[in-house]
Amino acid sequence: AIQIELSAPAHDIYGFEHTAETAGEQAAIADANARLSLKSGLIELGEADCVLSDAQIERSDAAHGHGNVRVLYSGTCAHAERVRVVSTTLFDHFSRLSQIDGILISTHFQTVFELTPASPSARLSR
Repeated sequence: AIQIELSAPAHDIYGFEHTAETAGEQAAIADANARLSLKSGLIELGEADCVLSDAQIERSDAAHGHGNVRVLYSGTCAHAERVRVVSTTLFDHFSRLSQIDGILISTHFQTVFELTPASPSARLSR
């Protein structure tokens, strides 16, 4: 089993951080969530032969007006011991996205990582 948690500012994903108030803002959230739910091709784990089967999306609205989006992907890997690199195409889908903080947990190890448009791949330390 494998889990990957990604966190980013709501503004970078939805275009705003406040609670959706208009139909347009609600549509922006629905569209972004649909793109985040595309498990195939968004996250790659190299030679581990992983299949992400679920995506849970949560939005937190902080009291000071800055919210975050947290996505928890889960799935299985035929060779979890081969997970050495994590890479993403999320920056291609979300032009405002400037940084992703991530946590990867597998049956073999857990680690944290950071991805940016300039470095959409990270070598994982164990």
